[in-house]
Amino acid sequence: MTDIDLGIPAQPHKITETAYHLYGGSSPGIGDEEAQALQQELDAMYPDLQEAYYALLALTAFALFVKQQGDEPSSQRLMAIVRAQAPHFESVKHQVADQNNSLKEQFSKLAALDTSSDKVAPKFGADAPKGSLKASSLLPNPALRRPPHRK
Repeated sequence: MTDIDLGIPAQPHKITETAYHLYGGSSPGIGDEEAQALQQELDAMYPDLQEAYYALLALTAFALFVKQQGDEPSSQRLMAIVRAQAPHFESVKHQVADQNNSLKEQFSKLAALDTSSDKVAPKFGADAPKGSLKASSLLPNPALRRPPHRK
């Protein structure tokens, strides 16, 4: 059973640059030729699932960028390439499911936290809470003040 690091890489994958150049080429957008070129680059990475995983993260991020630019068809082509890689990751499917379950548990714990504050600022004119001190009692006693130093 193979495991891969499901974290975010420190540096962008090199396929990001390739996708960017293909996207802004002579005919802007990701067409069939560009999609085929990206698929060939991905095919060259297998059986190294770690590198392929990082490349798929990069392509997904690039697809989101393209979608934000208003190019929905290119974004859909990129995501189709990403989805087509699923059979290669059958050996690490358990790891992804385990992490997904862990994240769900952590999220449910966060959602169940009581976010109400016990500390509430007093309202002007309201009675002081029981056991509280008056601010004037915190001031130094002027009667105990030392006289100024004389020369």
